Amino acid sequence: MDQTWDDLSFLPAYAAFSVVPFLCLRCALLSPAMRKYPLLLLSGNWYCLSKTLAEREAWRYAADSNADMDVVTVCPPLILGPLLQSTVNTSSSILINLLNGDREAVAEDKRRNAVDVRDVADALALAYENTAASGRLICSAYNLKTSEMAGIVRRFCPDINSPKFVDGEDERVLSSEKLQKLGWKFRAVEECLRDSVRSYKTAGILK
Repeated sequence: MDQTWDDLSFLPAYAAFSVVPFLCLRCALLSPAMRKYPLLLLSGNWYCLSKTLAEREAWRYAADSNADMDVVTVCPPLILGPLLQSTVNTSSSILINLLNGDREAVAEDKRRNAVDVRDVADALALAYENTAASGRLICSAYNLKTSEMAGIVRRFCPDINSPKFVDGEDERVLSSEKLQKLGWKFRAVEECLRDSVRSYKTAGILK
């Protein structure tokens, strides 16, 4: 089936539903009705607010009587993988700062949801091309402790520094089952982290 502008794949990110103190997690994951933004306004969480309002506006536009459009949102969490741009994005900076730290530093050791940027690109293409795609698609591949990520990197970069770790509050494990049922697959975390580090070294970002 040919795709037209009547089909829209949109990338609001995990931030569009990650801060939901008044709604259960199931409601946050399944409902496009973004009722949390007053909290974000009060807390000054502008990044999450921007993602929330962008997704909300996309749903509103699609529901408009004059807009014959199907909207599918792809929501990734922490995005790792090779850099294409010359600047460091927020997600990559988390891993870069961890690896650029010194052994006397202290880092919060918590479980994070993450995905490779190349797999996010595949998910976007899949959401656009597969007519069975609908609603919100969680795009998460891994759920790892910060110390686990550092441990994997040390296997192929033993000279990398890693800080001392203290317990942190884990993120809830996200399920990409809906996206996987459409045929989405993701690469191994070892490949993701290895290619990330190679990219950072090539760019001169890692010490």
